[in-house]
Amino acid sequence: MSLDALDAQIDGLRADAKQIQAAAGRRAAEINNDTTLSDEGKRQAHEQRLAIAQERAKALRDKEIALVKDHIKSLETKLDAKVGYGTADLIAFRDAQERSERIEGAEQASRTMGLALRSNDRTLAHALFRRALEAGWTDAVRQFEQEYPESATAAREIEKLQHFLHEAGLARAVSYMVM
Repeated sequence: MSLDALDAQIDGLRADAKQIQAAAGRRAAEINNDTTLSDEGKRQAHEQRLAIAQERAKALRDKEIALVKDHIKSLETKLDAKVGYGTADLIAFRDAQERSERIEGAEQASRTMGLALRSNDRTLAHALFRRALEAGWTDAVRQFEQEYPESATAAREIEKLQHFLHEAGLARAVSYMVM
């Protein structure tokens, strides 16, 4: 699934949440205007209205989060598949991750990325790329992107989605809030 398709699904969920919010607002007005209900009856009706609407909105919010997490997992699987699945591949990737974690600066990262790309060490290049993204080592990132544009795109999408999961909390909360 593309990011555009994911965005469309999220927009659909948030549109559904707006409908829940509007319906809850209409129901609140109906309760307030119902002359057959006592104050206690109105209070109970509002509690019930709110509980139902909040439960429905929470289900939509949870679905949004699950969609994003599933998309991240799919992209990570796609990215990690470039490294391989065999025992030797997994050991090499773990070693490459450890090696990339020991790199201390942008210059060293750039030099190591160049060596990895020249020697066709895909495992080290992928591990170092992820480390370079986290650390902001743009030259190493640029080198990798030139050699492996598809992997770089997947990694950038993962980064965007992780940011969306963690930093978009207020916007998400407002989108699914029912009063």
